Amino acid sequence: GKKKLTRDIKSSWFLLLYQIHKWKTMQVCDQYFHDLERVANLQYESGEIDYEQKSHFIMQFAEIRMRQAVSANDVEMTANLLRQLVFSDLVISPADSSLNSYQIDKGPYANQQEIFSEAIGDENSLIKQYAAFSRQKTIENMQLELDGLFMQLQFFLNVEIPYADILINTSLARLKSEEYNYLEFAEKISEAFKTKLKYLETLNKYNQNAILLEYVAY
Repeated sequence: GKKKLTRDIKSSWFLLLYQIHKWKTMQVCDQYFHDLERVANLQYESGEIDYEQKSHFIMQFAEIRMRQAVSANDVEMTANLLRQLVFSDLVISPADSSLNSYQIDKGPYANQQEIFSEAIGDENSLIKQYAAFSRQKTIENMQLELDGLFMQLQFFLNVEIPYADILINTSLARLKSEEYNYLEFAEKISEAFKTKLKYLETLNKYNQNAILLEYVAY
């Protein structure tokens, strides 16, 4: 019905925004790694690193490029899903691609306890009472899971993302001052961008769960 279609469109839209942000983040990461393969080969030839270390860095570079290509593919797949849902073959390009946490619209039926109480008051239907009770507990667990994801997001925003930004800036400064060689720099940058991608992944999970909770509960 209309309610399910609305949920599917919202879910796909927020998934598309997530995938766009993921792709852009990986593009930025790739800019820091553009010399990784060349430097790894040079340091191997000069004897500074062994073959295993060289292979590790080249594999890391290849993985970044592969994941970036897959990410671009995911964006187009989700855009196609949205076209299917809205029955339009127009180009889907968000005017505002900012990604925030989804705000649940509770609508006119926000009081789940009232719905549950009404069912309990119906003495003629034990099945109806159990269904209402089971639904209430499902919704409570969905809300608890959402609360847990919200706490993770706050930790990312207040601790891990600022640390990742500091790590990038200090690594750039140490590379410039030659405290780090390029491969040491690459390891630190990789760590920082893994944090940024993990944050986006958690935010997407929060948004998808929030949209599902809105659909089930309200």
